[in-house]
This record gives sequence, C-alpha cells and structure tokens, in this order.
Amino acid sequence: MDGTVCSYRGCKRSYSGDKDVSFFAFPSDPERRRLWMENCGMMTELYGLEEKELRRKKVCSEHFEIMDFSRPGSRAALKDCAIPIRIDSGLPTAKPDRMFVQRRLRPKSRKKVPKDGLKGCRLPVQIVVDGKEHWQMAEILQVKRLPDSKKSYYVHFLEFNSRLDAWMSEDKLDFSKVQFPNIHFDAPIRVIMQGYVGATTQEEPQLTQLQQLPLGNPNLNGPISSTLRSGNVPPPPIQNPIEKRIKNVELIELGRYRIKPWYFSPYPPQFNGLPCLFICEFCLGCHSTREVLAVHLRTVCTRKRPPGKEVYRKQGISIFEIDGAKEQLYLENLHRLGKLFLEHKNFVCKADQFLFYVMTQFDTRGFHLVGYFSKVKADIHDFNVACILTLPPYQGKGFGNMLIQFSYLLSKIEGKQGTPEKPLSDLGLLSYRSYWSHTIMGILLKVVATPPEGESKNVGVSISDICNTTSMKKDDVISTLGSLGICFWFEDGIIIVLTQEMRKEYEEVERSRRMRIDPKCLKWSLTVWVAPRPEVEARELLMLR
Repeated sequence: MDGTVCSYRGCKRSYSGDKDVSFFAFPSDPERRRLWMENCGMMTELYGLEEKELRRKKVCSEHFEIMDFSRPGSRAALKDCAIPIRIDSGLPTAKPDRMFVQRRLRPKSRKKVPKDGLKGCRLPVQIVVDGKEHWQMAEILQVKRLPDSKKSYYVHFLEFNSRLDAWMSEDKLDFSKVQFPNIHFDAPIRVIMQGYVGATTQEEPQLTQLQQLPLGNPNLNGPISSTLRSGNVPPPPIQNPIEKRIKNVELIELGRYRIKPWYFSPYPPQFNGLPCLFICEFCLGCHSTREVLAVHLRTVCTRKRPPGKEVYRKQGISIFEIDGAKEQLYLENLHRLGKLFLEHKNFVCKADQFLFYVMTQFDTRGFHLVGYFSKVKADIHDFNVACILTLPPYQGKGFGNMLIQFSYLLSKIEGKQGTPEKPLSDLGLLSYRSYWSHTIMGILLKVVATPPEGESKNVGVSISDICNTTSMKKDDVISTLGSLGICFWFEDGIIIVLTQEMRKEYEEVERSRRMRIDPKCLKWSLTVWVAPRPEVEARELLMLR
C-alpha cells in the first residue's frame, strides 16, 4: 500500500521494514502542503493528485529536524509548523537511503547508553564533600580513552566555579540519568549524510560534533526555515570553545610552592600533559623538569627580581612598576601564569598600553612573586585596575587587600576617583566588597566618634565626602552602603544607622589586618600618558577584569 512507503524522493523506508521510524501524512493546509511536496522533491508527482489519494502519501521521521518534534528525544509526534528538510539543501551528497538527521539519543537503560559522543551532556557525578558522598549534576566537556581501554570524563559541575572541573572515572558517573543538550530552537541543526565527517559505516552511526552550538543562546535569532532549509547556514558564534575550558596543566612548581591550576592557560603544546610544570619565580619562564630549571637559574636567570622600577618597599614587601611596552617577554610569561587562575582572562601578548604593578616578598634568595595588578596608562574611564590576581599560596593573608589599597593610593595621587574594570570574578568581587565595606565603615565610625563641637553624634556625611576621602567611584560607594544594610528612609531623607556590634566587628577586623600600605614608603611620581585612539583602545588588546 502506498501509504506505508515514504514519499521523500529516493527514500525506500516502509512501515513494514523500518519499525524504528514514524510516518506522517501531508498537512491539510495548502501552503504547508506545497512546501512539503517541494522539499521532498515530489512536486510534479504529487501536486495533481486528488485529496483521497494524497492522504495515503506519507513522509518518514528521518527527514525532519530535531526541533520539528513536539517532545525532545522522541520522533513520534510533529509540531504543527513542521516542514521536511529540503532535498537540495546543499549538504554533502550520499546515498539517499542512508540519509539521517543528527538528533539526541534517548537512553533506555544504563548499559545501552552510548558513552562515546557525550560531550555537552549532563548527568549526576559522585563527589565527596565533608567525608560524605553526594551526586552533583555536571556537564561532560571532554572524553579520553585510557591505556586500559577505559574512559575518563572531564566534567564541569553546574552552579560551581570552573576551578572545580576535573577528570572523573566511569564509575563516578550515572549514565542512566543522562540529560542531552537543550539546543536553542533558533540555532541551526546540521543535517549530515553517510560518509560525512563524524559518520561511520556502522548500522548505528556514531555522531561527532562538528562545531559547538551555544545552548539557549538568545543571540541566535531568525527563522530556521530561511537559513537551514536554503542550505545557507552561517556558523554560530563560539564564545567559549570546549578545548579552552579543559585544564592543560596538572601542577606547577613556583619557588617553594606546588600549586594546582584552576583553569586552562595557553602554554606551548610541548608542556601539556606533563605531571608538573616548573616555573622560574623570577623571569616566570616554564621548564619541563626541575633539573632544567636549576641550570636556568645558575646560567641564565641571574636577576633575582622582577624587571621594572621598584616603587614601594616596607617590611619585606616590595612592589615593582613594569611598563608593558618595555618587558614583552616577562609580561607574556606573567599572562600565562595569571591565566591559570583567572577564568575570564584572554591571552593577548600586546600589552604596551598597560602598566603592571607586581608585588613580591623579598629575602636573601631574591624577590618572590605574590600577586599583581595592571592598569591602562591613560584610561578615559578612570579604571584604576584592569586585572588583579593574588597567587593561591598568598590568598587569605591580606596581600589582595594591599594590592587594592595600593591601586586606590595611586588614584588619590593622580587626583582621580578610580574603580576596577567589571565584571569582577567571584573572588575579585569578594575582595573588593571586603575592602570597600571596611574602608567606608571606618570613615563612618570616625565621623560618629569625633563630631564637631556643640553637635550631637547624629552628624552628616555625604557620598561625595566619602568618594573624595577614599578615591572611590560613587557607584561603588552607593552599592556598598546598600549591601551593608545601614541605610534607612526617615521622614524626608536617608539616614545611616550604625550599631555597637558593627563597631566591634570593625575593630576586630582592623586588629587582624597587620599588613597595610604605608603612603610614606611610596616612591612613585605621576607620569602623563597620551590616551590611545578609540579604535585601538587598550582593553581591546588585552582582556582584563
């Protein structure tokens, strides 16, 4: 019977011989029916048929896109607006009876889930937190085969920072609960044929992703029928390639510390996969073994300090100012090292429009890197920090607070109100919130403690007063006051209410902060820089935070 055979030109699937596909009748709407005939390549044969005869003609589910079906992972029901894929869409040619559409696989059991080609899928992964086992949803970013024929999966835990990404063995993943990517309905889905890249000659073809499609990207707009079905499919924008989300350095040795990196960094390929990368703590060059590093320290790297000019020194802390136009190699190494711990930092070597302030601890062996921040030489937006980093061994010890304090000290000397470039990272935001809150709280408590003679302790202070005293931008001051929860509306204005608990908390933090920048130890003079042209503005040369 004609109704049991697919009417798509060249397709030989039938209801009796292909139980794994569904068949759909031509729609009753005249315009959609014409599109079905045209896309199936059967306009001449079907256009003149009577209504009764046409009802017997059907098209199988292999000629529709994944978004044409009403339920993800199922091909049993079509949407009302579904239209078959155009037969002359310009895709690579193959035998018509071997054509198939890339679609999501629906696991029926734990054993039958294909473990190859699971990139982008989400599933529960077993982790240990506080000695207890938990199942946390994670996304698979990469799959690799181990020498014992087993597989290892590189996963990103959802709702957690990427520095927790890790390789996990198969027994830690629950393949029975795989969630396949929810591709945005406006994103183009490729139609591939037997013999095309990623396809195999097996009965069940193993599909390999040819390009990453952003999941739920609202920027991918436009009707799918006007792009995919015409064969003119533009490549979707790739904001964060999978390859750049996978850590390529397992461990680094910097001075007397061994540090586990958090993120990917563009070190040369010959250093990828090494059990440990040995970095010179003075020039920041990378080496494959400790022996090679020792030879480098004896014969090449005789300077036991960063390049540039020392502008601050006190109590074992020294800060160097480095001109990005003069020390290209050192800053290139600094960028690579910083990228290991900064997720949203792009690597661009051209940094001649920037100044770098490198903080070190010095002893008899030399000056040891603690952290750094960079700023644009002539920034029209008054950003006093472009990128800031404290190395993990020195975090939580007050060094990050000192870097922030030093940046605002430079802004005060410049006569500007500064602010860091945004968005800030999660740790960067915590550091700045802590600094802003403590500094502003100190000013408010000082104003309350020493009111003018003859006045009560209900004294006034303006936002501008705080900005002028701290060199902070008004937006940062206002957002910090809001986060402190001390602002209230009273009668016809805003009042700030402080409590004794706030005073005690401030005094405890003040006593614990033993390290702070002393303006008297600063040896820095203001330099006037020429602002770059807008088309070559510095933040287009180096991605900063």
